[in-house]
Amino acid sequence: RASRRWSVAHGRGAMAGDPVGQFAGKLKATAKALQHWQAQFRNNIKLKAAVTSEIIGQLDRAMDRRPLTANERQFRANLKMQQLGYVALDRAIWRQKSRFRGIKEGDAGANFFRAKAMARRCKNFIPKLQVDGVTVTDQETKVKTFHSFFEPIFGSKKLRPRRLNLHGLRYEQIDLGDMDAPITEKEILANIAELDDNRAPGPDGLMDLFYKCCWPIIKADLTAAIRVVQANTTTHLHRLDQATMILLAKSADAATIKDYRPISLVCSFAKLITKILATR
Repeated sequence: RASRRWSVAHGRGAMAGDPVGQFAGKLKATAKALQHWQAQFRNNIKLKAAVTSEIIGQLDRAMDRRPLTANERQFRANLKMQQLGYVALDRAIWRQKSRFRGIKEGDAGANFFRAKAMARRCKNFIPKLQVDGVTVTDQETKVKTFHSFFEPIFGSKKLRPRRLNLHGLRYEQIDLGDMDAPITEKEILANIAELDDNRAPGPDGLMDLFYKCCWPIIKADLTAAIRVVQANTTTHLHRLDQATMILLAKSADAATIKDYRPISLVCSFAKLITKILATR
C-alpha cells in the first residue's frame, strides 16, 4: 500500500523540480493515505470479529442439539483461529497507541494498553490554567496564553558580547575535508537502522519505523533530498523542518504556565539529517 501511494504521490515541490519539495509532497500524501487506510482497517477488524463471534456462537448452539459434521467442525476451528488473529491485531494497535514500552511482549492484553492510551490522553489534556489569579478554561485563551509566554523564549537570537580566539588556544589543526563528502545511501541506511521505532511522530505523522520498512521504496527520493540539503540548494526545507510543541506537566497538580515544560516533536526527515551530521 505504501509503495503504490508513494509511486503516485505528488506535491507542489514536484512541479518545481526540487527533490526536497517532491519528498515533502510524497510524505504528506503517503501519511494521509495510511491514516485513512488505518481507520478503515480498524473498523474492518471490529466488523469481522463481530461476525466471526456470531457464527461461532451459532455453531456452538447447534452443537448442543446435534453433532457437528466434519466440515462444520473444520469451519469452526478456522473461525477460532481467525478470531485469535483479530484479537492479536487489536492488541498490537492499542499497544502502539499507548506508547508503553516498559513491558515484555505477551505480558499484557489489549485492555491494558487501551487503558494506558486513554490515561495518556487524559494526562496530556490541560483542562484549566491559572493566569494572574484567574482560572482560564477556554481553549483559545489557553493557546494564546501559552503562545505569548513561550514565543519570546524560543527562537530568540542574541549577539555575543565576546568571542573565543581559537588560534590563540593553539589547538592542533585537523583536516575536516571528509565532512563535505557527499552523503551516500549506505551512510543514510546505517543511520536509519539506529533510529528508535517507538518515538512519537512529528508534524509529518510518520514514525521512524516508516523509513526502515519502506527504505527500498523511498531510498532514491530520500537520498536526492538529503543531498540537495547538504549542498544548500533547496528552497523547500521549511516543509520538512517543522516541529510540534507539546507541553508536559512538571507535577500532578500543575496549574500555572511555569508548571509545564515544552518538548519538541521534530519531523522525521529533519531528525535523520541531524543524526547523519552528528554521526559524521
